[in-house]
Amino acid sequence: QSTNATANARAQVFRSSVTNAGAGVVAISTAGGGASVVLSRSKVTGNTTGLQQSGAGATLLSLANNTIAGNGADTSGAISPIAPQ
Repeated sequence: QSTNATANARAQVFRSSVTNAGAGVVAISTAGGGASVVLSRSKVTGNTTGLQQSGAGATLLSLANNTIAGNGADTSGAISPIAPQ
């Protein structure tokens, strides 16, 4: 989870499994801060929400090599898919 109020936070999640949680991978920004999460080669399953983005300064980038399935809602907010290079 990358959550921020007034500063900038960045998280990179690679080759990980996030399962059976309330929210799997989250980027939330409030009060003018920035939050950025990059997800690659990971599995997000069995969560209430798989990927969640909230707030104008938050970005959640998901490379096309992830498995996001079997969550109550697989995504919430603006998830930006990008191709791995």
